[in-house]
Amino acid sequence: MNRDKPFEPRSRARRRALQALYQWQITGQEASEILGQFKAVQDMNGVDEAYFEFSNSTIANLVPSCPNLIVLRTFSKWAGLAGLRIGYGFFPIEIAGYLMKIKQPYNANAAAQAAEAQRQRFEAARLKLAHEVTSAYAEYYHLGRRIAVVRDNMELVRLAFPRRVYTQSHVDYLAEVLLHVNTIKTTVRGVRITDSPPVLRHFTARLEPAHGSLFI
Repeated sequence: MNRDKPFEPRSRARRRALQALYQWQITGQEASEILGQFKAVQDMNGVDEAYFEFSNSTIANLVPSCPNLIVLRTFSKWAGLAGLRIGYGFFPIEIAGYLMKIKQPYNANAAAQAAEAQRQRFEAARLKLAHEVTSAYAEYYHLGRRIAVVRDNMELVRLAFPRRVYTQSHVDYLAEVLLHVNTIKTTVRGVRITDSPPVLRHFTARLEPAHGSLFI
């Protein structure tokens, strides 16, 4: 494997990874600049803090000072509960009042409410995932590879798999393919995108082997 730098001791690599992952925070000056930008427009501004539990960086504290700012969070990422559709948000009092008038009754199902009551149980899973992310970054440093550290980036591979469309047999087949690819991973070469639409490109993109052939 081509390396940008020589191998780095794993202990030092892990310290570098931890430092890179946990030093990023929004400063007071940056918060003031963000608030000024939001107040300068008349439209409603929505900020998605889906990865807040990993980044621990937020602008929710700006909501009381900004009447056109809402901040949304979800249980989909840190708790792995995407299918239950549960989350929460921070809203100006006036906007919250409008939402309460139009929301459907019982809009959070029993399973979602039960899951919310078990926050501590999911906290252990969050800590484990954060540990794995740190380990992955540390391995990159150890190998001397350059990597852009993003503290709330929890994805190594994303599968475009609409779960409401496919049956269990489709899911089983996908699992079998992934296991097979893992057995031949040392012989598979990379691919590159040759053509793709501007929107949802991962569904209909055209690929070709990046090095002439797909296998070594």
